[in-house]
Amino acid sequence: QDIENQKPHWMKDNLVEDHYFYEVIVQTGPMLSHGTESKVQFILTGEENATQIRTLSDPEKPGFFKKGCMDTFLMSVDKPLGHLQYIKVWHDNSGIREMQPWYLSYMIIHDIQTGEKFRFLADRWLAIDRDDFDSEIQVAVSMPEAPAETGFLIRQGIFNKLKDDHVFWSVFSRPTRSRFTRTQRTCVSMATLYLAMFTNAMYYQQVTAYIA
Repeated sequence: QDIENQKPHWMKDNLVEDHYFYEVIVQTGPMLSHGTESKVQFILTGEENATQIRTLSDPEKPGFFKKGCMDTFLMSVDKPLGHLQYIKVWHDNSGIREMQPWYLSYMIIHDIQTGEKFRFLADRWLAIDRDDFDSEIQVAVSMPEAPAETGFLIRQGIFNKLKDDHVFWSVFSRPTRSRFTRTQRTCVSMATLYLAMFTNAMYYQQVTAYIA
């Protein structure tokens, strides 16, 4: 299942005659209320061209944009967009109750032909009932040398530490693109647990012998 989730999802509005491809990586916020079931759409603008309204969906796999998840899509266009400048993202508020708003951490657009990657750091709600009370945002591309905001880096650092580096927690929250499999993480977790039990047993035996 993890291997299948690593594959980019073919966007349903791709056209067969389009042969220029971009990988669209979307990171949803890590908190319980950050996910959404609303339909997410965007327009991507570059120096040479812009996309039509595109929908982040795959007809063969529903259930994207869950809390803390990184979703990857494959988008085809008729010609290169050039150096990317900004992206406009919105959703239709079709989710039910708590699954209506959405917290977008960031998006990465990977030009598969040139290998370039463009970061769009959002770190905000798309919601009509919180923050700016708007379910549509426009985010400019982040320059490679431009540092991100301190608060964003702290939140992402804590989230990544728990999700990828924590010995026990990462067994369940393994990042999609990690090379460290769940089986390997489970082995490390069990080895750590048994080593701690063995150490405690030796300490208890020494203390018992000393008291006796």
